[in-house]
Amino acid sequence: MEMRKLFRLLMFALIAILYCSCEKEKSAPNANWIPGGPWIDTRDGHQYATVPIGDQVWMAENMAYLPSVNKLQDGSEDEGHEDELFYYVNDFDAVNVAAAKETSYYKQYGVLYNWNAAKTACPDGWHLPSDEEWMELEINLGIGADEVNKYGSRGTDEGMKIKSTWGWDYEAWNDRYGNGTNETGFTGLPGGDRWFNNYISYLDTTYQFFKPGHYGFWWSSTTSAEGWAWMRSLSCSHDRIDRLEDDKHYGNSVRCIKSVD
Repeated sequence: MEMRKLFRLLMFALIAILYCSCEKEKSAPNANWIPGGPWIDTRDGHQYATVPIGDQVWMAENMAYLPSVNKLQDGSEDEGHEDELFYYVNDFDAVNVAAAKETSYYKQYGVLYNWNAAKTACPDGWHLPSDEEWMELEINLGIGADEVNKYGSRGTDEGMKIKSTWGWDYEAWNDRYGNGTNETGFTGLPGGDRWFNNYISYLDTTYQFFKPGHYGFWWSSTTSAEGWAWMRSLSCSHDRIDRLEDDKHYGNSVRCIKSVD
């Protein structure tokens, strides 16, 4: 009789443990995630759409992780701040995170990161894509393997396939709207950037925001030269994808790619 009671108690305990484990797994964010389903960033609760393209899975939105926000003129180009992380919201020139998150630019286009911040922007399970991972995407879209590693604009209409169907400016000289077909579901947005205005003088240290609508800029994790990294750009004026270098002090958007388990 005692052995039977002990056996029952052990069975009840095992069932309780299994039940609690299942309930915990069900309630854990992303526990039952499948490619193409929403992913929740546990750092701030922000939910991102995702999309499989070829053998890769990309976020279908720009990163919006914003632990702090910097003023336009404050950046890693300042002496002593070269290794620091800087976060910007287009057209926002203050340090109040809550106020920055209420702006239309933040809600539509997310955050602009200097390169150091971009490397830490993605949540667990995701990462900033390398130059090679961007190339894999581009080859899958149709850019030739012999062209994909070239500098500047490559391909024909591959940019159209990943550009959003809204938000891109009308290009008067080209008599066309820059909107894409977004047939991949990538939803590339023209979020602009934070950049250095050196058109007037190389002694001019004025930083400014390039307003959304004309360009979208996205970092890669790959350094191209000292102080520079590879990035990707889409434009309202053409349908190709630009592979360019950018100063690591600039602020660009981030698209995360799923890490392989």
